[in-house]
Amino acid sequence: MYFKLILMIAGIIPLTRLPRHLSIFDYNIAPEDETRIELGQLVEIPFRKSTQFGLVFAIDKTNNFSEELKTITHIVHETKLIDHRQFALYERIADMYNISLATLLKTSILPLQKRKLKKLELSILPTFSSKKNKIKAEYFLYTNEKEHTNLYNTLEQKKYTLILVPEKSHIEKVYTLIPKHLKENVSIWTSDNSIKEKYETWLAIRNQTSYIIIATRSAVLIPFPHLDTIIVDFEHDNNLKHWDQTPRFHSKDILKLQTDLHHAQIIYADYSPSFEMYYDISKQHINFHHKQITQKTLLFKKAENSNVLPRIINISQERNQHNYRIFSEPVEQALLTSHGDIFIHINRKGFATSVICNDCGYIEKDPQTDLPLIYDEEKNILYSPYSSYKKPFTLTCSQCRSTLIRMIGYGTETVEKHVRELFTTNLHHNIIRIEGQQSYDTQQKTDKTRLIIGTDTAMKYIDWEKTHTIISLDVDRQLAIPEYNASEDVWHHIQHIIYHKHELSTYFIQTRNPEHIILTSLNEKDKLYRRELQKRQQLNYPPYCYIARYFFGATTRLQAETQCAILYEILQKALTKDKKHIILSNPFEMQPRYYRKQYWYALLAKIPRTEYEENLIYLNRFIPGRWKADPRPINILSP
Repeated sequence: MYFKLILMIAGIIPLTRLPRHLSIFDYNIAPEDETRIELGQLVEIPFRKSTQFGLVFAIDKTNNFSEELKTITHIVHETKLIDHRQFALYERIADMYNISLATLLKTSILPLQKRKLKKLELSILPTFSSKKNKIKAEYFLYTNEKEHTNLYNTLEQKKYTLILVPEKSHIEKVYTLIPKHLKENVSIWTSDNSIKEKYETWLAIRNQTSYIIIATRSAVLIPFPHLDTIIVDFEHDNNLKHWDQTPRFHSKDILKLQTDLHHAQIIYADYSPSFEMYYDISKQHINFHHKQITQKTLLFKKAENSNVLPRIINISQERNQHNYRIFSEPVEQALLTSHGDIFIHINRKGFATSVICNDCGYIEKDPQTDLPLIYDEEKNILYSPYSSYKKPFTLTCSQCRSTLIRMIGYGTETVEKHVRELFTTNLHHNIIRIEGQQSYDTQQKTDKTRLIIGTDTAMKYIDWEKTHTIISLDVDRQLAIPEYNASEDVWHHIQHIIYHKHELSTYFIQTRNPEHIILTSLNEKDKLYRRELQKRQQLNYPPYCYIARYFFGATTRLQAETQCAILYEILQKALTKDKKHIILSNPFEMQPRYYRKQYWYALLAKIPRTEYEENLIYLNRFIPGRWKADPRPINILSP
């Protein structure tokens, strides 16, 4: 007699990269597995023309056996890898960042190797806490290394803590600050760990055998079973943003979801608070901690030692005295007489061609937004990407009527050439150029002091105790970048050097604009924060809103512009119909316009800050597959 089998069907998420509309696939459950299968288990499935690992996402006990469906090969481990609350977290993240749940889980689950999975040991996941009380975030401002150490002296045994830092170079630093009796419980996670290291660390986190995790941004996607405390150190750093790969998440956004899930305490820490955090502190959205400073007075105290502050050199005065060399007279003298290491910093992030006066330092700006204009060589005009303002390009400065130059600046090679010309035969330093993603062997031995010429990449190789002379050459070019947060980036760069440099070393900043608010606020920091926040409020930029960027690349400029215009019309109609309080920018060309063999156009959405999660999910419903979604971008114009 023929009996029709009544079997269960499971929804499985393959752990592989898939298009965003594909994540969950139905499979028959073999009879012998019906009583064993659970949500969150790791299973092996036939997928396409091979086998694949997957996670059990749903179980349906009402469906009949389907001959069209394949059957789960076997259950890899009966103990759940993740639970329902973690699934909910990943669904939320996938919806916010417009990617498939399968792709997201692929990046979040431990490296899967069949030979290792045979010996896989998993502990039972802790019971989900039902407590609903939300713990207020805190901010820890430190002004020296002793205060920085105090932050980590508060760590407790058996308290599960994630310490997030922007770069690998910060991990060793933070590890030295951990109390000795806790160091045996520390695990390290970076994206550069070997597969073996990732496997072991992931399991230590999953099985809760490590209490303290020091990690870079990729760790925020790990499915932590439980967290008591999250510390985000160096919170101002842009490297907390995953900016060049999908999903383009910002660590702070993901950690907000993690703190909500675990009811964890989150502590932000830094010597140079981001402007957003300054706003939250001033509005008392987060608690502020410092022994000598209170919110009732000022967030910052003035420097007691004037040598801590940089020496500002007015290059325009040097030009008036017919000195047209790269280095000013005081800087040349410091270079020639320095007996320690020397660091010459050049920032080469000037992706958009702005215009600055060679004599007075005046930068052509949009009168509406007060941001630098971009030079369009083809049309010979200056224009603003943030408004409809444009004007003809002329070779005369609007301020002093002298000759203008385009801001092309100079690179590390040019600076090295001038250094060698300056020293002639009296060069007692080992000259080292560091730029781009270049690395430098810090162990190489030399009897000479070092003269390092480099971009931000070089910062991690500086021995601050041995460095006697520090020179920032091109803050003007950095400030001429037409981004709303350009001033903040320059500010944090200067504060980084001030914090780390030896108190007896000399720090020079060469500029054509010594009256810039950045430079006049060095010993009155609150003034800069208040002024910049006032400007951002007028323009409705963060922290007064949340921004999301959507951009598209095509092989022709017309195709990119056309597709952007079509999406703009679709979104505008939807926003009007659904009465959404989202402000959409006009389509704009990105800078550089041609990048990685494509032309790029973008849209910018300004979203109410208190509603950004739901509105991101709403907007993503309308974004075509080839578009890139970039919530909380670190810049607006660069693809």
